[in-house]
Amino acid sequence: MREDVPLVVAKVNDSAVVAHRGIIANPNCTTMALMMAAGPLHRSFGLERMVATSYQSTSGSGQKGIDVLLAEIDALRSDPEAMVDGGWVDPGNTVYTRPIGFNVLPLAGSMADAGYTDEEWKLVNETRKILDAPGIRIEPTCVRVPTLVGHGIAASMWFGDAVDPAEARAVLASAPGAQLWDDEKVPTALDSAGLDDVLIGRVRATIGDPGGINLWVVGDNLRKGAALNAVEIAELLLA
Repeated sequence: MREDVPLVVAKVNDSAVVAHRGIIANPNCTTMALMMAAGPLHRSFGLERMVATSYQSTSGSGQKGIDVLLAEIDALRSDPEAMVDGGWVDPGNTVYTRPIGFNVLPLAGSMADAGYTDEEWKLVNETRKILDAPGIRIEPTCVRVPTLVGHGIAASMWFGDAVDPAEARAVLASAPGAQLWDDEKVPTALDSAGLDDVLIGRVRATIGDPGGINLWVVGDNLRKGAALNAVEIAELLLA
């Protein structure tokens, strides 16, 4: 991530495009989904601290990630005993460090500094740059899950002052590029597939450390998380 290259999430920090010197960068797909909720909340309340855990689909690793997932699911379906008593033999694929079929890997990306992955460092550094808030304290964990499309993030956020869930919902309900769903219809990765909008749900107050907000965000990592944002940046430049 270069200091002199704008990092833009359309509808969150549109004004950053004016500072470009011929290059504008697309953030990581997980960061983009999260920013559709964190951005408007930060503008309204001043984000100071966040704990975020991502649940990233295999398409985030490209077609090879999808192929490995489907192959492992087929192998396990024909040998269900392999799923009990440690019977599953690591297939030794070159995409993930451990099996992904019917499994959850608590490590998305490649190991980097201080025991965190490159995906986790992107979540930290890109969030700070996009929100122009280098002092935000962020604790990230990026997880790979056995789904085909859609990256979800469970996030806890604390602000300059205590924020009531009703206040947060009012802000998120009017946020461009996002849909706020209620608890009767919780948004899932499948719901996000093929949508331009990011879906937000499970908005509630923090209980262990009062005054903050817990929420869930999920978006199609191949749309807003990639191609759509690039198109929206081009539209900003042409406007």
